[in-house]
Parts: sequence; C-alpha cells; structure tokens
Amino acid sequence: MLEGLNNLHVKNIMHRDIKPHNFLVCHSQTYGFTIKLCDLGFASAVTKSKSHYISKKGTDAYFAPEVENGQSRIQSDLFSLGLVLLELDNLKVLNENWIDFNIKKEIHEGKAIASNYQIDRNSNIYKIAQICLKPNYLERTTSGDLLSELIKLHGQPLKFTLTSMILEEQIPQQAQQIFNKINDLQKNDQTQFEEYAQMLLDNTESKIKKKDTYQQFTKVEILSKLLKSLYEDKKYVNNFQILSFGCFGMVLSTKKAKLNNKEIVLKIQKIVNEQEIQNEIRIMQLLKTPLVVQLYDNYVIEKVTAPEKYVVFELEKCSCSLQDYLERQTKEGEFSDEEKLNIALQIIDSVNYIHCFNIIHRDIKSDNFLVCLDGNQLQIKLCDFGLSAQLGKDCEQIESLDMVGNWAYMAPEILTKQDDQYKIYSKKSDSYSVGLLLSLLDNYLILKEIVGTTFINMTLEQYDEPFKKQNINIKQDTEIFKFIKLLVVWERVNRASLSIIIEQNSKKFKSNQNEMKQIISQHSLNPKQNAETVNIGSTAPLISQNQIPIQEIKQIKIKSMMDLYKIIEFHNVEIDLRKNNIGDEGAKDLGTGIAQCNNITTLTLNLRKNNIGAQGAKDLGTGIAQCNNITTLTLELQENNIGAQGAKDLGTGIAQCKNIITLTLNLYQNKIGDEGAKDLGTGIAQCNNITTLTLNLRKKNIDLGTGIAQSKTITTLMLELYWNNIGTQGAKHLSTGIAQCKNITTLMLNLSWNNIGDEGAKELGTGIAQCKNIKTLMLNLKKNNIVDEGAKVLGTGIAQCKNITTLTLNLSWNKIGDEGANVLGTGIAQCKNITTLTLELLENNIGDEGAKDLGTGIAQCKNIATLTLNLRKNNIGDEGAKVLGTGIAQCKNITTLTLELYWNNIGDEGAKDLGTGIAQCKNITTLTLELLENKIGDEGAKDLGTAIAQCKNITTLALNLRKNNIGDEGAKVFGTGIAQCKNITTLTLNLSWNKIGDEGAKVLGTGIAQCKNITTLTLNLSLGYGLTIQLKDLFEKQLQAQKITIE
Repeated sequence: MLEGLNNLHVKNIMHRDIKPHNFLVCHSQTYGFTIKLCDLGFASAVTKSKSHYISKKGTDAYFAPEVENGQSRIQSDLFSLGLVLLELDNLKVLNENWIDFNIKKEIHEGKAIASNYQIDRNSNIYKIAQICLKPNYLERTTSGDLLSELIKLHGQPLKFTLTSMILEEQIPQQAQQIFNKINDLQKNDQTQFEEYAQMLLDNTESKIKKKDTYQQFTKVEILSKLLKSLYEDKKYVNNFQILSFGCFGMVLSTKKAKLNNKEIVLKIQKIVNEQEIQNEIRIMQLLKTPLVVQLYDNYVIEKVTAPEKYVVFELEKCSCSLQDYLERQTKEGEFSDEEKLNIALQIIDSVNYIHCFNIIHRDIKSDNFLVCLDGNQLQIKLCDFGLSAQLGKDCEQIESLDMVGNWAYMAPEILTKQDDQYKIYSKKSDSYSVGLLLSLLDNYLILKEIVGTTFINMTLEQYDEPFKKQNINIKQDTEIFKFIKLLVVWERVNRASLSIIIEQNSKKFKSNQNEMKQIISQHSLNPKQNAETVNIGSTAPLISQNQIPIQEIKQIKIKSMMDLYKIIEFHNVEIDLRKNNIGDEGAKDLGTGIAQCNNITTLTLNLRKNNIGAQGAKDLGTGIAQCNNITTLTLELQENNIGAQGAKDLGTGIAQCKNIITLTLNLYQNKIGDEGAKDLGTGIAQCNNITTLTLNLRKKNIDLGTGIAQSKTITTLMLELYWNNIGTQGAKHLSTGIAQCKNITTLMLNLSWNNIGDEGAKELGTGIAQCKNIKTLMLNLKKNNIVDEGAKVLGTGIAQCKNITTLTLNLSWNKIGDEGANVLGTGIAQCKNITTLTLELLENNIGDEGAKDLGTGIAQCKNIATLTLNLRKNNIGDEGAKVLGTGIAQCKNITTLTLELYWNNIGDEGAKDLGTGIAQCKNITTLTLELLENKIGDEGAKDLGTAIAQCKNITTLALNLRKNNIGDEGAKVFGTGIAQCKNITTLTLNLSWNKIGDEGAKVLGTGIAQCKNITTLTLNLSLGYGLTIQLKDLFEKQLQAQKITIE
C-alpha cells in the first residue's frame, strides 16, 4: 500500500480517496499476490505554487482534519492510509463501520486512536499508522520516509522489488549489463555529434574560424560536446549556425522553442574567471532598453565538458556587427552623412545610457556594437560587457595595473602608462574610445586599413588637434566631427563627457525623449528614490550543474505600502515599514502582496512598532507560506502585539518554507508567552534545512529547546533571550536542545539577567560539551547568580570544544571566586586554536589565585591575536597581576590587547610584571590599559612606560591610570616611552587625580610631540589653565592632529 501511494507522491500527485475499496489484490506468479492502488478519479497534481485544493473530495469516514476544513493536501492521503493500516492490522477487532463520530473526533483532536477498541498497539504497522494520524499535517512525514521506516522496522529482506525507490540489496546483477548497453548508446550518440560538429565547421567561412585564436571551439571534440548538451536540453529548434568566434567565446544562431521559435543568439564562453562572468551577467540584467542588446537567459554547461565549464548567454539576435555593416561601404559605396549621423547619435546614446548606471564599458570598438535592420529602420545596440565595471556610488574612476580592452581605442591615461603604473578607467576614457569610433565611422574608407596604427600612434603622443600630426585628412565639415573634437582630446580633464554632449544637443538624442528619460529615471542608481528597483546578479560562485540557470537575483527595497505592487517579479525583497502604524489591515495587504511573489528567495520585513496584532500576524504567516522558494527570511516584528496566537500562525507559515537556510526572528515585546514560543518552535522545527538561526525573544517566559533540537542541520545559532525568567529548568531544556545540534560551528547565547544559577550554568556547560565542532562561542551569562560550581562545569564544557577560534565569555556580576576561575582557566587552556579571546568577569570574587589560573590558561593559547580581559572590581593584587603578565607574554601574536583591571589592588610590582608581559608582544598595534584606582605609583608607571616603548608598532594607545599616586618621575618615563611609538595615530591618556606637576607634564608633552602621525589626541591631566594652553600650543605646532582635546 505504501509503495503504491509513494509511486503517486513522487510524481507530485495526490490520490484524495484512500480507503480499503481502492486497493486491489492481484495474483502474481513471482510474489503470490500484489496490491495495486486504483480509482484515480479525484487524483490531482500539486506544485510549488498550488500545494492544496479548496474542496472536499473522497470518502467522509477517511477524511483528514484539514480535508474536513476544506483543504486537501498531499499529506491528507497519509492520514487516510493510517486508518486503512489500522484496519489491516486489526481485522478481527475493527468492523467495517468502526470509524464513527467519536473515533474521528478523538483522532482529529490528537487525544487517542481507537480508544474503545483492543487493537495491537505494539506492532510495526501501528507505529507507522501513528505517524500518519498526526492531526497537524505538518507533523506527518512523507510516504517515502514511512516506507523506509517500515522496511527498517520489518528487519527482513523484501520478497518483492520496489519501483518507487531503490534499496541497495535489490539492485540486480544484470545492472552492469544495462550500464554497458547505455555506454554503447552514448558512444554512438557522441559519434553522431562529432560528425555534426565537423559539418558545421566545414560550412563556416575560414575567416570566421581564424578568429578562434586559441582553438577553443574549432576542435571537433569540444564543439561536439557543447552541441550534444544544447540538443539534449530541448530548448532550441535543432538548427545551429556558427556566426563568429572571438578571443573569449563562440557565437551561434538558433531558434528558441519557448519564444515561439524566435531567432536568438547563443554566446558560449569558457569559464576562466567566475567573478568576471557573474559581473557581466549582473550588468546585462541591469540594462533593459533598446540601446543595449538584451539578455534572455544564461546557464552553465559542465557535465558533458568536465572538468571545464562553459557559460551560455541567450541573447537578442541582430543583423550584424557595426564593423561588418561599415564594411558594406567598400562594395555599396559610402553611406550618406545623414545615415552616419544617425549611427553616431545611437552610439553616443547607448554608451551614455550605461554611464547613467555608473557602468563603464572599457572595450568600445566597432565589433561591440550590433546593427538591427528592420525595413528602413536601423538600430544600434551596445553589446559585450565582459570587461565592464561598475563604479562605486561616489567613485569617478578605477585605477588598475591591468590594461584591458582594445589597444587601438584606448585613452591616453591608459595606453601611455608603463606596466608598473596605474591605468585610469572612467566614463571619460569610454568617451575617448567613442570619439575614435566616430572618427572611423565618418572616415571608414580612409581609415579602415590603417585604423590600428593610426589610433595608437596618435594616442601615444600628446597632441592639440586629433589626426593633425598623422597628416591624415579626415572630414572636418560634418556634424560628427563636432563630436570628435570634443571627445578625441588628449587631456582627460578637457575631454567632454557624453552626458554634456547630449544635454547640449537636446533634439538629436533618444536620451532626451520623455520615454527614455522615464526608463533611465526608473532604473538608474538614484539614492533618493523610494524604491530602489535595481536588478543585480549574485556575487556567489556560478552554479556548477549541467545547464542549470545561473540564478538571476533581482533586488528591491521599498519603504511604502504604495510601492507594494513593484515587488512581484523580484527575488530579493526588503520591505522597511517600521513605525508606520499599518495595523492588522495593512499586515493583511502586505501578506496578500507577498503571496503573489513566487520568485522570492530572500525576504526581509521590518515591521517594528506597527500595532500589528494576532490577525495581522496570521495574514503575514499565510502570505509567507506561499513563498516556497525562500531560503533567507528576516522578520523584524518587535514592539507589536501579536500574542500567542499570532506567534503560532507565524510558526505555521514559516513551517511551509521548507527551503529556509537562514532565519532571523525579532519578536521581543509581543506578549507571545510560553504557548506562543512553543508553537513558534514547532514551526521552526519543520524547516529541516536551517543552518543559521537567530532569535530575539527577550522579555518573555519561554521554552525553545524542543524546537531547536529538531533543527539538526543548524551550523549557526544566535539566541537573544535576556531579561526573561528562564531559570534552571529553562536552561536545562535549552542545553538539551543545543546538544542535539551536533553541526553547530557558531553559537551565540545571550541569557543575561535570567537567574539560571549554578545548576543552569552546569546544564549549559554539559550541552555545549556535545557540540564539538564549535569554532565561535559567545556566552553572555551576566547577572545570573552563578558561583564556583557553575563556572567549573562551564569551563569543563568549553574544554571539549577543541576547535574554538573565537571565545567570548561574559560572566560579570556573578559570584565566581578563585576555584571557579581555576577551572575556567584550565578549560580555556585546552582550546589551543583560539585567536580571539574576550573574558568579561567584572565584579566577581576573583583574587590572586584565580587571576593566576586565568593567566596560566591564557599562556597555553599561543595563537591569540586579540585579547580582551575585563576583571575590574575583583580582588586582584600584585601576585595575580604577575601571572597575568606572564601569560600574556606567551601570546606573541597578539595585535590587539585590552586589559580592564581598575578597582583592584595592583601595586608597582604588579604593574611592573604586567609591563614585562606586554613588552614581549612586539606585534601589538592597539593597546588599551584601564588601571584606574589601583596603587601603581611612580615605579609602576615607569615600568609600564618602559614596556610601551618596546611595542613600536602601536597605532592606537589608550591608557587610563587615574588615581594611582603617579608623580613627575612616572609621567616623565611615560612620555619617553610614548615618544618611541612613532606610528601612533590615536592617543588617549587619562592621568587625572594623580600628583603630576609642571615638570612631569612638560616631559610628557615633549614625548607626545615626537609622535608626528597622531591625528586624534585626548589628554586628561587635571592641569592648571596656563599649562593646558602651553601644551595645546605645542601639539598644534608639532602635530598634524585633526582633533586635540586637553582637560
């Protein structure tokens, strides 16, 4: 029975009338008998866009709960099958009319299954029926999974062969013979394509074949594989003609079946640099006007050509290239001035159009414009964007050592540069190339044989007037020459831009027509527009499958409900309606709009503070549920009032999006409560592909561990659960859930202010210990009443995660003493791969012994590059500081060091040992020392100053030594030490509330003045007014600092 139903379901067909009468028993010589599913009168196909039918079909007694409510789904068949399986397994107990109103009610409500009957509740069939009879269709698995599970429970070899799935033990020995036969057919098939490829090449003119300089495509073995792939795809009417070869690809003409056999061009190119190909696709998707050749589709061919990959561009077909069109003049006579001017205007128009998008072409030449002839109409279209680049928002040029494009058409700022000099690419360099192309257009019969040498020689040597030094008499009495004089200008600064030329000749250009202005205004990159309707291509690597389209990612951001209609065709949609008070009605309209967008893969909704309630959340969930292709979903719904029911309906909607990989939910201040959180967790649990989950549910009483535990594919988990009342039991559930996610590499838990206590911390430590793949761990457990025992188990858990590279541990405002610090230090020591370590242990009860153990642990992590230690307001003295310094000294790769040790009891000896440790870290570039209100005195300050002098790579230095009994002698050595750090750009020094006089301040100031690279200086010395003015004058004269603050 399961096999028969699975055969339907794998073809996306639901039966809709599963009952005993619709299974037939047939005689079989091989197996004795077989079961066949029959009566497909109500059967219906399901698709991504139509996953259910609004109707009741079938037999009432076997209806699933959702069918009773008027929705038939593919999972509804499983519910009906569950009832049939129960009858099969209990033939002597269940009579024909056993399914009455009470039986249906208790099953539909999930209370019991046939509670009034003594059925076999231990059989394998009952276990399968239990899954089938889940009241919530989302909790039923697939028929294929059920079939696999039953076979596994059965534990014996099957006596018949499955047809809906393959079991390893059922692959017959004859399979190899079948494979051999297929291989023979494939060889014959390939031979036919090789013959066809050779015929195509034979029918191609030799001058076209010569253009394939590197013989990428004129080899039969390559061309035949590509043709085979194109034929098998069945996209095209099988009639190809080679139009051209180039340095980068081959161009074929054909007809596309899905476009009513429309003639198109296929540009096939070997993929050498995926980034460049993706860039070309992105740019072509952005440009949508008659001025530019249109891209219909694109995909990759890989399987038949492995290991090489080829990209195929489906392009608009034109009559010929501009170069071929100009060549007609040699046979048909020179074009009229009017015809040439028409071409020139369209060339300028098309290049200016791409400039509106901040795109520079970088390869303007006659081969890269196409001519479309339609009766008496001639259209020029810009093409080939393989070398194009898009400038940044406020960027006017690209500087590069690489020389790209055709040498003959290069601007002076490119062609005249040496290999080690930067070439400047800009809209003005395109303008120069356009000017040269117009020169060729207006003087083709004069220049055609000498175009390369003439253009190159002229550009290499500075000139005042174009072509004058070459003694070439080009036409100077035409309209085109007026453009040439403005564009073919050696000095870039004096060269006209195309936009200026168009503005000054308003009647001649299409760009000045209202229709074209509207297109440009709709699509150009204008940051003031409310809806940024810009289509961009993915920057991810190309899809490496045989003829799978490269995903066209169209992106839009809207900030008004009025623009909702614009999102329908887009893949990447961001809707920012925060603080708009849209309420439930607005949320309903939003959900309806989203439901129309079947292409969405990335959806970001910011609906913060919008007065949305449960009904609005439900409508949003319903809309999201229709977007089956979503892989990334971000919902910002904080500060609304969706409640438990709204959270449940959102969870139900999210559960339909089975392809979600990244989910971010921000629902704080919504009163969802424990029940809402549970239902939300149940929904999330259905998204088995989630790898990154971020939840912000602060200020709620919740339990999410069960839902998280179901998402076993999670690699990144971020939970913001601070200011709840999770307690020990909640921490235990969370820990249990996290422990099931063995693939986690990044874990961020913010559980501050939750009163989890020692027991809760222990549970978390135990859970974390199960996630041995963690590389980034961030735990915020401040203000949780954790003492030594909890800290111990946390340390032991961390020690199991040997792969950690980034560890952030915030255990501030707890009650951890030396014993807890000891085990924490021991745990950290086991993580030898740590490169970034942040320990926030302020205001605990850690003394010298605890500090020693932390220092000893840190010393084992020799790869640390960034270290932050916050141990303020503990009880650390000189001995603790000494071992901390010794530990730091072992981490010779540190570049960023932050030590916050204020309000401890560190004296001059402790400061000396800290300084000695810091001095060993020669690679430090950023140093922050917070030692205010200790007792380091002059001697301690001297030792710190001497240590700083050893760190000559420091660029950012922040020292807070307020209230430390430092006098002139200490200040002097500080100044001398700082003077050695010539690379400092940012200096912050707080020495207030000490005993520094004029002498100490002057030496300190002189030392600072030696650091000529300082741009930002902040000093707090609590000096008198006169000395403060003297120091400020000194710094303003000696330093180039943009900001000087002295207090």
